[in-house]
This record gives sequence, structure tokens and C-alpha cells, in this order.
Amino acid sequence: MTPLISLKAVLFATLLSLSLRFTWYQVLFSDTWISLLAKKQAFQKRTYIWVFFTSAFTAFIMAHIIKFTYSDDLSKGFEVGFWVWAAFYLAPLFARFKFEHSPLKLFLIDVGFHFFEIVGMGIILALAQ
Repeated sequence: MTPLISLKAVLFATLLSLSLRFTWYQVLFSDTWISLLAKKQAFQKRTYIWVFFTSAFTAFIMAHIIKFTYSDDLSKGFEVGFWVWAAFYLAPLFARFKFEHSPLKLFLIDVGFHFFEIVGMGIILALAQ
């Protein structure tokens, strides 16, 4: 049985993710991130369409996790977001970083973004309960 979740909160969490992603990768760390990736071209518009859908999917799943864990305040939203980030972002990105011998700075930029994205989603979705 699917719990009732707030689709408005899911949309808001998705928009948070998109705006944070733009600020993080296109404003704050743009030059460093692009140079570490060794890419010189800008992303195509359809890339952002895919990013919208993946962010919405992540927010939708986070809404269910928040609902199933009875997280209904800021601290619980932060806690659930932290553990989801640690298990599903920090650990796999660290393994990838080690296997690919990527620069530490690239790892920190990516894992930092996902920390704020997932914890922010957790807080928004918990407060919407």
C-alpha cells in the first residue's frame, strides 16, 4: 500500500535540487568541476530535462522514506536525509572515486552537492508531513 505523500512537497524538493545543482555546478564550482572532468563543452538542454526527472524520482522516493520512518520535523528530516546520503551517495561515490583514481577535489564537490541535496529534500519533505 502506498502512503499518501504531498506531491507539492515533492515538486518543491525537486526544484530545490535543480536550483542547488545549478548553483553548485554552474556558479560555485563551475571552473574547477569542468577542469577536473576534463570537459570543455557545456551540457545540452536535454541533459537538464533528464536531471529534472531524476531529481523528481529521488524526491518521490525520499517522500516515501520520510513517510515510512514517521519523520515529521526538521531534525528527523535531517537525520533520514543524512543516512540516505551516507548509504546511497557517500559510500558508492567513494568506491567510484577509489576505483577511478579521480581527484579528491572532484569527489568532494560531488559528494558535497549530494549531501545538501538529499538532506535538504529530507527536511522539506519531513516538514510537509
